[in-house]
Amino acid sequence: MGKQGWSGLPDIIYSLSSGSALPTTLIGSKIYSFSEVSSTNTIAIQMAHEGAPEGTVVIADQQHHGRGQRGRAWYSPGGVGIYMSVILRPHLPPENISQLTLITALALAEAVAAATGLKPGIVWPNDVFINGHKLAGILAEAEWEEANIRHLVIGIGVNVNHTREMFIENHLPEATSLKVESGHEYSRAKLVRKILLNLEERYLEFLSQGFEPIGERLQELDGTVGSWLEVISFGNRFEGESLGIDSTAALLVRVGEVVRRITSGRIKILYNNYHLISHPSISKNSGLSFL
Repeated sequence: MGKQGWSGLPDIIYSLSSGSALPTTLIGSKIYSFSEVSSTNTIAIQMAHEGAPEGTVVIADQQHHGRGQRGRAWYSPGGVGIYMSVILRPHLPPENISQLTLITALALAEAVAAATGLKPGIVWPNDVFINGHKLAGILAEAEWEEANIRHLVIGIGVNVNHTREMFIENHLPEATSLKVESGHEYSRAKLVRKILLNLEERYLEFLSQGFEPIGERLQELDGTVGSWLEVISFGNRFEGESLGIDSTAALLVRVGEVVRRITSGRIKILYNNYHLISHPSISKNSGLSFL
């Protein structure tokens, strides 16, 4: 299956030589790297079934069948992106999976901001955007028994040093990369280290303090607030104004005088900054009806 370590990733090998441990205690306790795979999530799921410990990371330089949400492919050429999966075993009910997905998005967005000075935003339920274009995506796949998650595999894909021409040639007009946005190339190894460190900090914070403190930070980075959305949830389609992510990881959408709370589904931003609003307007004392 490959060997443990950072083999197959030239820039990561350079920066993380043998004996250069990650500054984490849980996430990245074991790391398996590959030059090419079908999908890091596929490998991580297999490892989870075989008893791999929490915090195990699978990372690849290239994916041939990288997966995104709803069966979509994730463009994963070699040498330019980050494609990795993390195994978690949180002993929580499956209702928390959406929160853990957004926690990962937050850790990723904060890592990008710290490393590049750019200002990424989080788009519910699992994406990171910059300037209206998709920079990164997250795919969470879990198994549970009775009331608890048995394992959760979180796949992370980040466009780092892709060129604009690569996206054009592969018919991805909505995609962007750190290089496209800044004009600079970045070390994937340094970004991986920062992402995993942030993820560990946010994950442990969630386990000890719950989602509310993290939810407040998510609201600050919410990239949909004030935008007009198309929402498809449980087979129903409607449009409305985004009021952002609430303290439980649901998306609040104003439809007329009613605020709908979306816990599952997908969205499309139809108009950015449709009507700028302040976060206090999502209060239940605002006079709006909540569903």
